[in-house]
Amino acid sequence: MRSSESEVPRVTRRSFLRQSAGATTGVAAGMTFGSTAALAESSDRRGRRNPLLTARPGPFASRQKLKRWNEYLAGLGPRHTGSPAETRFRRNLQEAMDRLGWDTSTRTQGFTSWEAQDFSLEVAAATSRVEKVRVAYYYPYSGRTPRVGIEGELAYAGKGGEADFAQGDFAGKIAVIDVPPFSIPIGIAFNTWDETPPGVDPTLPYDRAWIAAGPGLEAATAAGAVGAIIILSQSPECAKGQYAPFGRALQGIPALNVDAQAGKRVRALAQGGGTMARLTLTAKSAPGKVKPLLATLPGASDEVIVVNTHTDGTNLIEENGPLAMLSIAQRLSARKRSERPATVAFYFASGHFQDEVISSGAYVTDYPELYERTKAGLTIEHLGCREYLDDHEREYVRTGRPEISGLFASNRTLADLARPALDKHGVTRCSVIQPVPRFFGEGRYLHEAGIPMLSYISGPNYLLAESSRKAQLKRFSLNRMQAEIKAMGTLLDQLAAIPRSGAPT
Repeated sequence: MRSSESEVPRVTRRSFLRQSAGATTGVAAGMTFGSTAALAESSDRRGRRNPLLTARPGPFASRQKLKRWNEYLAGLGPRHTGSPAETRFRRNLQEAMDRLGWDTSTRTQGFTSWEAQDFSLEVAAATSRVEKVRVAYYYPYSGRTPRVGIEGELAYAGKGGEADFAQGDFAGKIAVIDVPPFSIPIGIAFNTWDETPPGVDPTLPYDRAWIAAGPGLEAATAAGAVGAIIILSQSPECAKGQYAPFGRALQGIPALNVDAQAGKRVRALAQGGGTMARLTLTAKSAPGKVKPLLATLPGASDEVIVVNTHTDGTNLIEENGPLAMLSIAQRLSARKRSERPATVAFYFASGHFQDEVISSGAYVTDYPELYERTKAGLTIEHLGCREYLDDHEREYVRTGRPEISGLFASNRTLADLARPALDKHGVTRCSVIQPVPRFFGEGRYLHEAGIPMLSYISGPNYLLAESSRKAQLKRFSLNRMQAEIKAMGTLLDQLAAIPRSGAPT
């Protein structure tokens, strides 16, 4: 695995691109928040006060308190792995957990960070003027260009596989790659333990932006391409700000994502031949570090229940799981030790968006003594999601329903606990899912380590979308999150009450 990347050499400039040399670069046409730096700076003007310190031993967080916590999180902006925003969030959580009386500790992991700064795309066919192309967002951990960008002829590469690149000459060119929509019936995507819940039609397609997020760029690099343009299948509003694909290693060449509408023009130009383009993606790459947070509260026994999520994220719902855990922590802190059947370990992982960081698996490797005593676990991710559907052309609309969600259960015993808790607290449109063919989310790492897990997660179209504070809060439902927190609290109590000898395996 590479720990650094080098800049892609700039291709010889073409005369027809000189006419736009004085144009402002670094702002993706059509983006409401401009450069990535502008998004982060506008989010950080809300001051350094820690609103999470309002956590107090008692019931679940009140509606008003939970609202303020989510507004604070939305205001932090993107919290990329190891970024100042993520570090601030983790420190604020640690202060709050300390004040609630939990024992906290951290362990450091190192990695190579990559942060985009400015990005833009211009094209010029032989018979037309230079035109700016609307860019949905950049391809994370792809590559970087000089400030003036790189230039090359557009060359169409189909779906971007090795076979596609074997059919043409891509040396020194900018590859144009299509990402077709990925759709699978809900009844297959959500492999339920029992029946599909009311309000969910198993025959309808499960089609979300985060699923169809683009290929790796290894084949493009091997073919000699100097850059890539990824045509997403989403409408402009849905594609905007999508931090996708994520969790990839450094790719070595710069790449930008465009929406389905803008992609039509780019595809036609690439297929027609003779069109030059300038791709700009400036970025910084440097050694980074993260400090995942562990918080423990002793119980009447040494048996451990682990509750986990992550602190890095792209927006409010990715990831507000820590806020749900803080609300639950209030409730646990108000109980006497004798009223807590098991020790509780809250693990706030980092590295969900980074290839080199272990993420929740570090609970197993960094805290083996806790891992050996852990009898079951609960993962909490992506709460309060409203459903937005996309037609892949122009329409991206809110349906008025909560986003469908899933509660993965490692085994039948845990699955039998799940449904009554969800129904009791009104968590509708949630399937209880078997761990095959795949266990998704942060719970996967603990499930694979042999810990029986319940893992709550949802995956709306905007899961990876980096957007304004206003847009994040518009997509968020406080009522939904309150119901989810109550259901998770009930499940945690039930897991803690199961003796280790009778714990599900």
